[in-house]
Formats: sequence, C-alpha cells, structure tokens
Amino acid sequence: LFTSGKGGYKTYRIPAIVKSKKDTLLAFAEGRVTGQSDHGDIDIVLRRSVDNGETWSEMQIVRDDGKHQVGNPCPLVDQKSGKIFLFYCGSRHSERQVLGGVGSREVYVMTSTDDGLSWSEPRNLSASVKKPNWRWYATGPCSAIQVQSGKYAGRLIVPANHSIHFDDGRKWEYRCHSLYSDDQGETWLVGTSSAVGGSETQIAEVGPDLLIQDVRMQTHRKGVRAVRFSRDGGAT
Repeated sequence: LFTSGKGGYKTYRIPAIVKSKKDTLLAFAEGRVTGQSDHGDIDIVLRRSVDNGETWSEMQIVRDDGKHQVGNPCPLVDQKSGKIFLFYCGSRHSERQVLGGVGSREVYVMTSTDDGLSWSEPRNLSASVKKPNWRWYATGPCSAIQVQSGKYAGRLIVPANHSIHFDDGRKWEYRCHSLYSDDQGETWLVGTSSAVGGSETQIAEVGPDLLIQDVRMQTHRKGVRAVRFSRDGGAT
C-alpha cells in the first residue's frame, strides 16, 4: 500500500489498519519526507478500501504540520457510534532533545464521522493524559481497541508509552501505560504505568474482563518482551 520513494515520501513507517463499522478498511502510516529518521518532516497518510482490500483509494494526507513531525498513528473505531478516532503525537524537536528537556511531545486526537473521508481539527489531550514529569510520549504504534464484552464493554482503550523524569538525580525511565474513556472519547483517564523499560505496546482483549498488554522492553536490552494483564478494563 505504501512504497518508499513514491507519493512524495522517501519512506513510510509505523503502519496501522482498522475496519470501520461500515466495513471500510483504513490503512494509516507515517509518510517520512526526507528519510528514515523518526524526527523531521513527517506526515500521517491514509488509504481506504471499500471492497475488503481488493482496491485502494489514492493516498490522502490526514495530518501535516509543515516541516515538523506528526506520527505514531493509532486508530480506533467506536462500534456504537461508528466514529473513527485517530490518536497521534507531534513534536518540533527530536526524541533526544525532548528527553533532555528541550521542547515537548504532545498527544492529539482527530475524529471522522464519514469513514475517513474527512477529519476534524486536532484536539490536544496533553493536559489530561500527560503527567508533569513525563517528557517523551508515543501512542501505539498500531491500533487502539474498544472492549467488546464483560463489565467494561464499550470502553475505549489506547496503548501508549512515555518517559518519566525524576528530581532526585535518578536517570529517566521509559514506561508504558494506557488511556481509557467511558464517554465515547469526550474525556480520558490514564491507567497505571508498567515496570521500568516498557515502551512501544499493544493491547488486546483476550477473555471476559481480561486484557493483555504486550510490551517492547526498550531499555534493558536483554532481547525479550514483557506482558502484563488487566482485569479492570485497563485501569490497572
């Protein structure tokens, strides 16, 4: 769907795909204008299919912040309303700079009510989902979920990760967490953070009132992943 060097982008990274309530497939990616770097001129792009992937629309740019980075597209479909959410993060500084206290990494959401043909203006969620001692932030990568069964059916849950920084001289740490909403995305709460090292992550519903979070362990470099489980809809 996305071929490096075509469509005006040097390369594409961080794909994510969801199926709408009307059975439209929406495939997102980061379109990186100048190269493979995680920082720089990066847009969020989309292709749609209304025939279960047999054919695909021309690529459309969902979000472009000029020469700056927007990325980590993390889509979610509300099966009740049909609304499509697209979570992403943006920054005008590199990860190294943000970790060093220069600039900020913000968390946004856009929505579509017409199966991805058009999108709302971005809403900045940072004030409610980013704690004061967090600097780096990333949604996903890949998709968010809506709980389908059990006590928390209907809840929207977004996998995310962050860096936490300390005032007592300790080195900062990566951890992962979740965001969740019980009011169709009007307000969001932050679930408890993982142990040290957790970064890029996915969440899946694997049983009645049981979620699993599969986690990239970025900082300990032991070549393994981690998992953790939630029985309260991603709150803990």
